[in-house]
Amino acid sequence: MIALSATRPETGTQSGSVSRMAAAFLSILLLATAATAALKESDVLQGNLDALAEAQASASAAERLLVASLLAEDPVEALSGARRALQLPAEDWLHREALRRLMDAWCITNQADSLAAWRARFETLAGEPYACVGVPEETRPWWVQVGAFSSLENARRSLSGLDSRGVPIRVLREGSLYRALAGGYASKREAKRAGGDWQERGWITDYSTKKLP
Repeated sequence: MIALSATRPETGTQSGSVSRMAAAFLSILLLATAATAALKESDVLQGNLDALAEAQASASAAERLLVASLLAEDPVEALSGARRALQLPAEDWLHREALRRLMDAWCITNQADSLAAWRARFETLAGEPYACVGVPEETRPWWVQVGAFSSLENARRSLSGLDSRGVPIRVLREGSLYRALAGGYASKREAKRAGGDWQERGWITDYSTKKLP
């Protein structure tokens, strides 16, 4: 009887240890599965639509809203999904891309001037100013002029810092001068704001604004 009573607790302890190990293993497996199925920043930045669609099944609410916004062809739907994603807790990069999508949708309707608060939040997360890239040029005629030069080489050199940071650039020849331009923007105010931001960051030394026909 003594031997039997002595072995029972040991068996129970072993069984409990096995159960705890199994539970821990299952938890790790579930976490690993969730991690591999979660929305990836790289897929969003690269526009990998297949991967974005596949991630929706196991993504968080904010991630699903961002994906729906990115996949939406209607700017109104894109705007709605991005705005709702911003209201939910998420990683900074996800809020950054939701802001980018939201502002892209607004830029399509040429309402960039109403984006001051969104722009400020985006620039805090992204560390760079936002420009309405991809919008028809006739709806963003204002450009930041970095300088006017007598040689094309110097004009291009003055824009190299902005170009390396993804800012749209162009060189416009007027008579004997080559104007180094970056942008463009829907209004003079937007262009001045961008130029001031670049100057504060040390990307350019001086600037003015120029409206193209």
